[in-house]
Amino acid sequence: LVQEARKRGVPAENGLYMLVAQAVLASEAFTGEALPPETAERLYRKLLFEKRSIVLTGMPGSGKSTLGRLLADKLGRAFFDTDAEIVRRSGMTIPALFRSRGEPYFRDLESAVIRALSAQGGKLIATGGGAVLRQENVDGLRRNGTLVFLDRPPEALLPTKDRPLADDEAKLRALYAARYPLYAAAADLRVSVAGTPEETANTILERLQ
Repeated sequence: LVQEARKRGVPAENGLYMLVAQAVLASEAFTGEALPPETAERLYRKLLFEKRSIVLTGMPGSGKSTLGRLLADKLGRAFFDTDAEIVRRSGMTIPALFRSRGEPYFRDLESAVIRALSAQGGKLIATGGGAVLRQENVDGLRRNGTLVFLDRPPEALLPTKDRPLADDEAKLRALYAARYPLYAAAADLRVSVAGTPEETANTILERLQ
């Protein structure tokens, strides 16, 4: 309901802040001890961060899997890679899946994986480069997650044979031009990827917490 309202330009929030504020007031009433004015805001931000998944989006080769594992270790969260889940479910590599079943089948399987992973929050999720192509995927991931766009410049991206749509330089550049607006539009947070994975991970945590 909140997502649909926001799409229509209607201000909308869930009830978490209200619950936290009620708890703070109840604690004060029960103990007779006044809490600092910033208590509700601090607890709300902490709870929100813990409840929501961190969802990494971006081009193939932007470092989503590496950063996802690093962040998951730092936070003690379960890590999921949607491409790895697709391989596990299908029993096939992604290039083989594209060759034998085609891209539409792959996208349907990707959406099914995203629906399952986004049902609950508190995870670290690295998405495939094309996850943002379907609005249903973006909506699902945002329901219980914060979408972080890893913005690595095209000259720093390398084509690899395990990515059927980005296995040479020309395909990679064309993909970047077509998808960049989608990544930017879907992002709750955009992070430039220029330093080490550790530096980028620390930047993400500083901006989310």
